[in-house]
Amino acid sequence: MFYKKELEFFKKSMENLKIRTSVITKMEIPQDIDMGIRGLLNLTEDYNKFFGENLNFDKNEINIISDMFMCSYIFIPLPESKPSSILVLGPYTKELITKNSINKKTVESALPSYINIQLEKFYGAVPYFPNDDTILSLANSFGELIFKGIESFTTVHKHMERNVEIPIFPIETSMVLKFLLLQDHK
Repeated sequence: MFYKKELEFFKKSMENLKIRTSVITKMEIPQDIDMGIRGLLNLTEDYNKFFGENLNFDKNEINIISDMFMCSYIFIPLPESKPSSILVLGPYTKELITKNSINKKTVESALPSYINIQLEKFYGAVPYFPNDDTILSLANSFGELIFKGIESFTTVHKHMERNVEIPIFPIETSMVLKFLLLQDHK
């Protein structure tokens, strides 16, 4: 991979902005890319669908995806990597998420009120950028480098909604406590 130093610099830049970075392969897709929000709500099927559909290893295409949780992710395939890999940035949010907005969403979704604490903790850990132009400019500049020119790749914006056929069943209280303990140790 001819851009190894640049990749490390780019990842460090994102980490300095408090944006998580993960390099993943087809064979090893971690279950915590979304920081556990889908696991908290027992949406394992949704997790597999969301990340499965957006892990495009073979195209010169940077995908910027926002999801039903008001989080954004950037998927950048890494050319010439062995095994084929993708750099995933995120989650981050462009929405200011308050206790009131969380409460409103849980009521709309008919979720139990005890889930609010976990959601507040989750969103408290997700970086907030009201304008992500700088992040997107850095991602496009990195894409220009690794794909050897601006005309050699495309940038695609997508919004993914939850498959309503997959019901939300929050995990039981003991699992919620386990989730909170894991978040405290990160």
